Amino acid sequence: MRALIATLAASVTLLGCAPSTTSVFTSVADDAARRTGHRLDWRPEDAQEGLPGVDLARGLARELSSGLTIEGAVRLALRNAPALQVELEQLASAQGAYSQAVAPTNPELHGSVLFHGEGHGTPGVHLDVTMDVLSFVMQATSRRGADAGLEVSRVRALSAFVRLVAEVRLAMLDLLTAERVLEKRTAIVELTSTTADLSSRMRVVGNNTVAEDLNQRAVALQARLDGEAAQAVVLRARLVVERLIGLTGEATVWKTRGGEVPPDRAAGVNRSAGAFERQVVERSLSLDERRAEVQLAAANVDRTQLHRFLPQLGLGVAVEREGDAEMDLGPAFSLTLPIFNLGSGAVDASAAQLRRSQQALTAAAIELRAEARRLWVEAEVSRRRFEAVRDELVPLRTAALEEAQKAYNGMLIGAFALVDMKVAALSAEIALSEALRDAAAAEVRVEAARQGLVLRQDGAASHPGPAETSNPSSSGAGH
Repeated sequence: MRALIATLAASVTLLGCAPSTTSVFTSVADDAARRTGHRLDWRPEDAQEGLPGVDLARGLARELSSGLTIEGAVRLALRNAPALQVELEQLASAQGAYSQAVAPTNPELHGSVLFHGEGHGTPGVHLDVTMDVLSFVMQATSRRGADAGLEVSRVRALSAFVRLVAEVRLAMLDLLTAERVLEKRTAIVELTSTTADLSSRMRVVGNNTVAEDLNQRAVALQARLDGEAAQAVVLRARLVVERLIGLTGEATVWKTRGGEVPPDRAAGVNRSAGAFERQVVERSLSLDERRAEVQLAAANVDRTQLHRFLPQLGLGVAVEREGDAEMDLGPAFSLTLPIFNLGSGAVDASAAQLRRSQQALTAAAIELRAEARRLWVEAEVSRRRFEAVRDELVPLRTAALEEAQKAYNGMLIGAFALVDMKVAALSAEIALSEALRDAAAAEVRVEAARQGLVLRQDGAASHPGPAETSNPSSSGAGH
């Protein structure tokens, strides 16, 4: 009896060692702040009061009223994005599964009451209380598997945080660039429309050919179509930002603070391909997740191997009393005999899953190195193209326009040629905005890789899907 009481006391102690939901969340928030510079303002208890940040009047509404910037959109998304809340709630669920996994099984009470014939005499009573001692034998394995399962969920929540920061930055870069391009397209529409009207009037008085008139009208029409397409691009970019941030209803009436994408966002850091590749591998969240999955699979192998030969072993106390006789007290046990099911299938499956997890880790590391080199090359190419457009193309177009204006003033060229030069200069500015966006987006992807997450060109995470591993709660014997 004393041994049983000591066992129960140990169980309570072990349960008290499980990390709290708040401590698990705090570790994610601290890691996220170190990686991205943004602190996650969310508490587990907020979920009981509704999704935090849905009421935009709480603190960050000024981001919408004064004009949204890139980092302002990031802050708002971290406060309000439903997709991130889903991952955080999943982390809270994983913490509950952890507590369940490390908890030993509850004692089982079995009893019977035997009545004598014709209701004479005191009924006999038999009681026994047993507990599965394997839950204690497997405590270290259960805790190791639960730790790995919780780490998988923690890394996934952290990945969602880093991914959201990068995706919002990329979406805002697209939006700011689209608005800038729309301004230039609108200016081109006004120029070509004026030129088309002038061409028509000149055609009426015989100072223009039919071919030139048709050409100017076609140019104006193409400019208008390009302007309408630019408007559609702005609308799509706004919708992407609203989706990432979680804006609906009246909150969708907002504006950006305006202006060009800051040029410093396209400034590449002096880095070598080898150093960058090592840094990406060292900080990779996808590899951390794979390593945790290997640990989880290894713990599952240990568990299935033990349960193969000893599926269940219960020890406890038995109490029996027959009629008016004295109560008898003694030990009780229960044992599952592995006769028909030897558990070989479970052992083989868990071993195969461990090998699969190990191979997935190796494959992910190889792919990650290749992706890191790709990111480095794309960032260098984008930066050089931006510098070429900024330092060579735009100055050339500007100088050509100035010379064309002088020639027009000297009556050496006509109005149509001058307008063509102005359209070419505006087109060069459009190319500059797009090159700046591409270079800045490449730097965002590079920074995200440094923070632990490699993104593809479309912004999604670039790593193989999660390996199929057992639920962390299945690694222990807790119920």
